[in-house]
Amino acid sequence: QKGRLYILTGTPGSGKSQFLDHVAVLMNARYGWKFSVYSPEMMPLGEHLTMFLTKYLGRSVSEIDPDSAEYADGRQKVKEAIHFIDPDSNEIDDVLAIAKYQCRKYGCEAIIIDPWNSLLHHGESLFKVDNINEALLKILNFAHRQDIAAFVMPHPTNQQTTKDGKPMKIHLYNISGGAMFRNRGDFGMVMTRHYKDDDDNTFGFDYVEMAIEKTKWEYIAQLGTIYFRYEPGVGRFHPFDPASGETQWMQQSYLTPQQPYTPTLPLTPTTQPSEANVQGFLDQARRQARAQSIRVLGEQGQDPQKARSDHPRENQGSRADGGQ
Repeated sequence: QKGRLYILTGTPGSGKSQFLDHVAVLMNARYGWKFSVYSPEMMPLGEHLTMFLTKYLGRSVSEIDPDSAEYADGRQKVKEAIHFIDPDSNEIDDVLAIAKYQCRKYGCEAIIIDPWNSLLHHGESLFKVDNINEALLKILNFAHRQDIAAFVMPHPTNQQTTKDGKPMKIHLYNISGGAMFRNRGDFGMVMTRHYKDDDDNTFGFDYVEMAIEKTKWEYIAQLGTIYFRYEPGVGRFHPFDPASGETQWMQQSYLTPQQPYTPTLPLTPTTQPSEANVQGFLDQARRQARAQSIRVLGEQGQDPQKARSDHPRENQGSRADGGQ
């Protein structure tokens, strides 16, 4: 949903960047969303574009014929859907300025900032609590004013281990730079990769655990855990049910839109209320409050008629009589 700030963190190597890219591909294929992407760690841009292409086609690079019409259509699709932010500096203000331009020119409906530690604020790294708070507020206000969704991917701190040497589970409060990410984000997610050789892994293959640890609106997302299997070389994440061990493999190409985007609960009304409607609503609220106060006075044994005449709204006169 637009106008929201989504925070995603996780263990190193869990596939956080690939997951955000897959979200962008799915949102574009299904609903036509375009993305403004700031990802300086995924250079050069041509390689990053190819990674998006494999997600669209559902095949690895070695299986794609560069001379085919499908390859040409796919690259054109990526260029129309994904607009990279490549500023001269990594200042947060410069990144958002380019994103604003892309939102206005190309109609981008979401921004991805991956990773957070590549950003600078007034020439400093964004690790101080005050700088983090100010930068997150800028991103959140940007999402509100431009009516877009904002995805931010910060890294966690050094992972702690238990007494027996096993890595401890990461939570939103373990993000490097403090708890401000959890406090400011509308939604918070943590990715953990489970390897097939882990002692507690009984499936015989790698899988990814996604824990939703914060949600402000339960009609959009609920607290809990979901699971995926990552497809190497393609970059897609497929829903996985650990209870049954079954995986919902998505094999189709995403080049053809699957369904129109029809939000079930819009953030803003389709039509703005007129001034007359607003005034009528306020007048009705005042009449209800006045009737309630008169009824209470009557129950207390006071004269309701005197209370009505003493009410300030009864003695001000109408607008036609010069009343305010």
